[in-house]
Amino acid sequence: MVPLSLGTCVVFLWMVALAFKGIKHRKETRFLKEELLNQETKTRQNLEIINENLRDAKQQAIDAKKEAEKASDAKSLFLAKMSHEIRTPLNAVLGYSQMLKGNSLLDEPTLTGLSAIENSGQHLLEIINDILTLSKIESSHVKLQPHDFALTELLDSISEMVSLNCKKKGLQWRIQCTEWWFDNTSAKYEMKSLAIKPPWPRLAFHSDIAKIRQILLNLLTNAIKFTHEGSITLEIRIQHPNTATHTKKEISPPLEIYFTVTDTGSGMEQDDIQRVFHAFEQGTNKGSGEQQGIGLGLSIGRRLVEVLGGKLNCQSRPNKGSRFYFTLPIAQAKYRTLLNSVSKMKPNWKDTPPLALIVDDLEQNSTVLLRLLNLLDIRSESVGSGQEAIQFLKNKTPDIIFMDIMMPKMTGIEAFEKIKSLLGANAPKCVAYSAHVLEHEKELYDRALFDGLLAKPIELDELIQIIFELFPDRINSDEKEDKNKCAHKEIQQLGIESKNQLINAAERYAVTELMRKFDRLQSSETLSSDTCLLLRSLTRSGDVKKLLKVLR
Repeated sequence: MVPLSLGTCVVFLWMVALAFKGIKHRKETRFLKEELLNQETKTRQNLEIINENLRDAKQQAIDAKKEAEKASDAKSLFLAKMSHEIRTPLNAVLGYSQMLKGNSLLDEPTLTGLSAIENSGQHLLEIINDILTLSKIESSHVKLQPHDFALTELLDSISEMVSLNCKKKGLQWRIQCTEWWFDNTSAKYEMKSLAIKPPWPRLAFHSDIAKIRQILLNLLTNAIKFTHEGSITLEIRIQHPNTATHTKKEISPPLEIYFTVTDTGSGMEQDDIQRVFHAFEQGTNKGSGEQQGIGLGLSIGRRLVEVLGGKLNCQSRPNKGSRFYFTLPIAQAKYRTLLNSVSKMKPNWKDTPPLALIVDDLEQNSTVLLRLLNLLDIRSESVGSGQEAIQFLKNKTPDIIFMDIMMPKMTGIEAFEKIKSLLGANAPKCVAYSAHVLEHEKELYDRALFDGLLAKPIELDELIQIIFELFPDRINSDEKEDKNKCAHKEIQQLGIESKNQLINAAERYAVTELMRKFDRLQSSETLSSDTCLLLRSLTRSGDVKKLLKVLR
């Protein structure tokens, strides 16, 4: 056997070492491979668990969305049902109280009782509207409905409601209205006019007066609740824009209007100031423990201010009163808008007044509308269902139909569709007449092509407006100046004392006193009904100058 050389041994040992190293490497590779396979398996299992959780979460989200939609639909259905069920009896309550208050033969206690009934009905209606408003705000369904209105219209309507409540509590009620113009000489705004009683500045705006009125009434009502002595003050600062004078036909730039409601009431702790703006939350004066209402007014007020483009703020100290304030950019009305316009009066028909058909399954509602139409000299008949209305039209064609929407067997919309299909272009004008007046319900009436909407409870002014809009060619429109002259001649025939009493009451803008005097003069046939109607319209509009011109 030939002995191995040293070199051969080294090579052999090196090869053995490589072999062992290869074996070790393969073992490590197998180990890593197995480890990777285990990691992959675990990862796949984790991903499957995550995917399963995601599928469950997605399904839960879908289920939650469906439940939320069901809850929202149930809420909308409940609110619509509640609104209808309460508005329907209120239609009779408020309708009859308005009619009975116009009876000059009633004594003072009876008139006071009727006013209490009407005020209570209006309060209930306000609560319903507050709940509906809050629901719309929360679902982002609040829509602005701007139109032209006079400053007088806003301030008089607010003062009429607030002054009585202040008087009951022995509080002083004040309105302060100022106009500010930019002075180029001093390069700053300066106050040019101050009014603390009517007549107010002759200004007209283009905005949503209903929402502005609601905000102010919510703030003022809250102030009265927590004030037991002292005063309630509404300040309105109208700041005219710093621009060159616009021509009459141009649309004027917006005004900055500052609204402030100040009271001398119990005030609030600083911690309560933000909390009172939350729905169903109220501040509590620690000294008196006062807490009234259901806590919606300020919450609705702040949110409506934001919808109109402003922000509602508050300053208050315990036992020192509170001050709520906000600023709104409000457009001026167009040039041709009538400022302090006279409310639409009883129409003077050129020939035979129109015939109206009232379709309502509730007799008390039909009776209210029938009597209100009678005040406008409109001939009216009524039926109790859509089927009866269709049968009526086979024998007689009215000029206008007031169609209740929610009726058994055949709804008002179905009846109207049937009438249109039977009569085509000869179908009479049809006004939806309903307590269902939510936004989506109004859209439904628009799609059905109704000629108008009359909401329950019925407001006489709204009814008159619809009549004037639908029958412009049948109403004399060029008689207003003649009526003023006739009224002036009649008043000149009054005794000096009676005439001076009317002038004195008009100068003080004593609305209630004027209305009672007009009622007595009409019932005694000292003045004609047309003259008294004109005088009442001028009084309601707040146009003291025109009223005094007729009286003098």
